Amino acid sequence: MTGQQPGIPGLLGLHASYIAGQMGTWRSGTRHALAPDCMRSIAVKLTDKDITAVSTWLARQPRPADPRPAQASAQRLPLACGSQPQ
Repeated sequence: MTGQQPGIPGLLGLHASYIAGQMGTWRSGTRHALAPDCMRSIAVKLTDKDITAVSTWLARQPRPADPRPAQASAQRLPLACGSQPQ
């Protein structure tokens, strides 16, 4: 969960309130990404309770010794996202 180059950001080490705020802006459409906007597709399916649970869980995860994002991979993502080449 440290991300993957070039366009998947890491989530470890972030505060729950920051994560929840970002997910809220994806859900409301205030924040967006290149099409296909996979984060919006996911966020609109989440309730406020879901966002709180996910944000709290992510914020409690320990950071690895090496927090750098993984290198780009030739493996296809399970969901097409505009931030990552397919």
